[in-house]
Amino acid sequence: MADKPKKTTSKRKPAAHYEPPVYFLSLAVDRVLCFKDKQVLDLTDSNDNPAQWTVILGDNGVGKTTLLHSEIDNRSTKTS
Repeated sequence: MADKPKKTTSKRKPAAHYEPPVYFLSLAVDRVLCFKDKQVLDLTDSNDNPAQWTVILGDNGVGKTTLLHSEIDNRSTKTS
């Protein structure tokens, strides 16, 4: 009697819908109270490619979350 190979069962969950990463070349905010005047953040490297890493640091209340929410709101209005 030949040994049959065991059937393996994967414990991996099925892959969720894949969305490719989003890269920004710059972020601009205008008319946002905590930033006062128009602010533009350049997010490119020295070759004008999207920076591999971007870190937004700041004290509490300086607008880190506001900046990210503004960009999310901006993207959702452009795609709908």
